[in-house]
Amino acid sequence: MTNTAVIPPHTGRTAYSVTITTERSAAPRARQFVRKHCHDLNIREDDTDIATLVIGELFSNACKHTRSRSVRVVVERVANNRLRLIVADRSRRRPVLAHADLDAESGRGLHLVNELTASWGTQVTGWGKKVYAELETS
Repeated sequence: MTNTAVIPPHTGRTAYSVTITTERSAAPRARQFVRKHCHDLNIREDDTDIATLVIGELFSNACKHTRSRSVRVVVERVANNRLRLIVADRSRRRPVLAHADLDAESGRGLHLVNELTASWGTQVTGWGKKVYAELETS
């Protein structure tokens, strides 16, 4: 696991990033990474809980749908009251809000992300995509 703290020169905002293997068992590492850096950014505990839930869903989705051996997880404070979470992978396939039957064991993750965040979306790049979610923080 490669851990990096950077201040992007074009924004001046503090961001933390890590590369994590795409094993489904690695989701706890993504959640721990986000929790640690939310604390570093002085994000309140209840907002941190939401951020760790959201990154868990985005990370699990990337592991399930990409052929990449690793993904990049980014935590960035984009304003005093806004936190951006990003999962970047090499797949150009966009995530889709699917309808999940009541007895289905999966298919609800992006619905949770949609309900818990101020916004979320996908940026397709030449090398893959970035799925991001932004949370309002207190």
